[in-house]
Amino acid sequence: MDPVNRTDIVYNYGLFDFDTPNFYVKFIRGKLPYQLGVQSFRQFMWEYEYEHREVLETPLRLSPEHQAALLRFLETNYLPENRQYPYDFFFDNCASRIRDVLEKTAAMTYIPQDTVESSKTFRELLDEYIGRYPWVNFGIDLILGLPADQKAGFRGEMFLPDYLAQNLKAGQSIQKPVTEPDTQLLSGLAGEPNRKPALTPFLAFSLLFVAFALLSGLAPTSKALLLADALFFLALGLAGSLFAFMWAGTDHDATHRNLNLLWANPLALGAVAGLFFSSQRFWVAPTALGAGIALLGFPFLPQALHPAVIPIALTILLRCLYLLGVIPWKPRQAAGEAVSD
Repeated sequence: MDPVNRTDIVYNYGLFDFDTPNFYVKFIRGKLPYQLGVQSFRQFMWEYEYEHREVLETPLRLSPEHQAALLRFLETNYLPENRQYPYDFFFDNCASRIRDVLEKTAAMTYIPQDTVESSKTFRELLDEYIGRYPWVNFGIDLILGLPADQKAGFRGEMFLPDYLAQNLKAGQSIQKPVTEPDTQLLSGLAGEPNRKPALTPFLAFSLLFVAFALLSGLAPTSKALLLADALFFLALGLAGSLFAFMWAGTDHDATHRNLNLLWANPLALGAVAGLFFSSQRFWVAPTALGAGIALLGFPFLPQALHPAVIPIALTILLRCLYLLGVIPWKPRQAAGEAVSD
């Protein structure tokens, strides 16, 4: 709020333009620019009230010089040639930009005792918010690569709005606290119950392992197992292709260097061919090797893999060892020959 000019404006770094050419392609590839937007405080509050979202107001305690510098920075940053920026989920998002602006314009520093490096990684910080949604947590764990396992530290934590609000309380400008006590302007809806679904990813893939083990032992040459193998290796290959694309084909730094490619490898698509043509069965070997490395290295790898990877990797090894003849069984006939039910 500017009482001199009688304006009450909200600056929002979390906007993007839906009319951007090739919007969805740029969004997927991490090339969609985010931008600073401006709206009246009244409109902002109406939108949040309509969506039943909480609004906390944190007044800033800045000198007149720093207030003027902050306003000049925002006005300059809102110019058409300046308002867009390359969004990064962990390191440059709509929350971390607030931290950066205050550090630049108000010479904000932090109280030394409150800047001890946090032991939490970016992945662990996300788990605090999505841990009660196990399938969402599973999907995000799969798509995030090694950058998510960096220690966030005090400043890094502020990519999350709650940590931004909390850590700014340790901020100082001219040796005085930057923030004043919060005021709740909108309460929002009550939080959802902290209940997990009965079928978690770990349980689901453990049951899948049991099903494959039973089929492998009781009906190793059945059409049902052939179909299950084909679908399983196809899913692994497609998942690996997605992980490889998110690493090599996008600007999403958080999805680069993804060690889930050890067990979900595009080479698994070759293993599908190996089910039907014995000359192509060599593709099964690298699939087994990657799963074995993921399983044995699970406690030691620099990337924290989701626990559900354990039964998935066991299933991969089980089927690969059968197909490679390491576990004795009656080999499946080549394509075109009779296959028993």
